[in-house]
Order: sequence, then structure tokens, then C-alpha cells
Amino acid sequence: MNINEVMLELKNTRNGSKKQTLSKYGAEEPFFGIKVDELKK
Repeated sequence: MNINEVMLELKNTRNGSKKQTLSKYGAEEPFFGIKVDELKK
């Protein structure tokens, strides 16, 4: 798997509500808002 495939997979896995929550607590762009459970797969 190359970097482009990894970035595409991350973009497809992102979660809007998680991103909103992380922003509320100070996360700054750019980030995807991916749940930890998804990263562990």
C-alpha cells in the first residue's frame, strides 16, 4: 500500500461528527476526524 492509497482510505473513513467533537476541544485543521476503532482495524 502506498501513501496515496493510505490517504484515500483515511478520507473514505472520516466521520463528520467526530471531527466536530475534536474541533470543539481544540483540534486544528487539517485532520480527518477518524474514530480510534477504525484506526485499529
